[in-house]
Amino acid sequence: MRKSIAGKSGLLRNMFAGTMLLLLSACGVSEEMPDTISYACDQGVVAKVAFSPQRDRARLEIGALSYDLQAIDADSGIKYSNDKMLYWAKDDEAEISGVELLKPLKCKRRDGEDS
Repeated sequence: MRKSIAGKSGLLRNMFAGTMLLLLSACGVSEEMPDTISYACDQGVVAKVAFSPQRDRARLEIGALSYDLQAIDADSGIKYSNDKMLYWAKDDEAEISGVELLKPLKCKRRDGEDS
């Protein structure tokens, strides 16, 4: 009788630990990628990126210009592009390049401006 109670107790403990890991990892996703990120870039440029709920699309805004981008594979960080622009970000830094820019913009996430 003792063996079966101990076995059930261990099983419940493992199920609880697995559930907690799942919940913690789900929480981490929303903190890692908010719906909108604002960046301070080279030459005083401000850029904003708003993500779709599925994270498969993003809208990049640079000043009065906006670009709809699609998620693409990235070796590290996240990457979105279309036929004109490329947005790549990792941690608090991003690089924005494209045919409408003279040179790629190096950007840093602005504190307290995520939504």
